[in-house]
Amino acid sequence: MKKSDLDKEIDLTLSSLDDIQKAKAPDDFLTTLTSKMIFRNEQKTWMRRAKYAIAAMIMFAIVNTVLLINSMSSDREEMLDSVATEWNLKAEGY
Repeated sequence: MKKSDLDKEIDLTLSSLDDIQKAKAPDDFLTTLTSKMIFRNEQKTWMRRAKYAIAAMIMFAIVNTVLLINSMSSDREEMLDSVATEWNLKAEGY
């Protein structure tokens, strides 16, 4: 393409932009946009809180399970010792 053809194409392209007008938004556009942004932010905050609450409940359940298992095993040993003592089943050295 020659330089004059290139200049003509550029001028043609730029002249097509002369009739462009600014787009108009509805009157309540800013209000609607702001309310949607606030709603989405509140949704994300709730989801974060829910995640932390679920994680805390899972940790609480795990800790309770571990403590329950440990208390059951120590109670079982005490129970077996008391039964063995009552029935004279303890092994004494021969």
